[in-house]
Amino acid sequence: MASSLKQLLNWGKEHPITATAIAVGSVLVVAGTIYVITPYLLRILGPVGSGLVNGVASRPQKKPACCKASQKNVYKCKEQSLQIPSIDIISETIPTPLVGSALKPGRPCQHSSCESIKKGLIGIYRIRDTEGAYKYIGKTIDMRRRCQEHSRRGLFNEHSESFEVLTAKREASIIQLFIAEKEQIRRHSPYLNKTAGGNGR
Repeated sequence: MASSLKQLLNWGKEHPITATAIAVGSVLVVAGTIYVITPYLLRILGPVGSGLVNGVASRPQKKPACCKASQKNVYKCKEQSLQIPSIDIISETIPTPLVGSALKPGRPCQHSSCESIKKGLIGIYRIRDTEGAYKYIGKTIDMRRRCQEHSRRGLFNEHSESFEVLTAKREASIIQLFIAEKEQIRRHSPYLNKTAGGNGR
């Protein structure tokens, strides 16, 4: 190999122009090849490969400011990741306690038709019969849908009975709505509720 390299160097000295042209051409071919295949290589390797090529993976990731200040702030970061569960599904997750009632202040909105109820309202509903007596009280994450369900099952007669809506506060949790439902049932004693509430009956 040493003799071959020596011969190549001697040839380069004897033909400097040709040797220079070959060297420059080789460099251009290699650079062009790298330029062409790099995008395809990054697509094949994906985000990890792209990060490695750009040197991103070698840099330490910064922790959120709230997570490195103190133990108290670490708890805040975990608290922010909590998701309030669906009102119709019992969950062990208990968000930050709500001060006062889970329901918005003010008088309940009365509806004689399900179509007049806004979609997606969360809270407590009360059904009154034709004589004004409390018939049934429950909770839901969609007032209009629940009203329509009760109407189809015959629990609520549209245009002759009243469907009262008490909207929940945005920060109210499922546990707090259970408590609000129980309180409404205890206060008004609807004759079709089988239990004291808190379990969807």
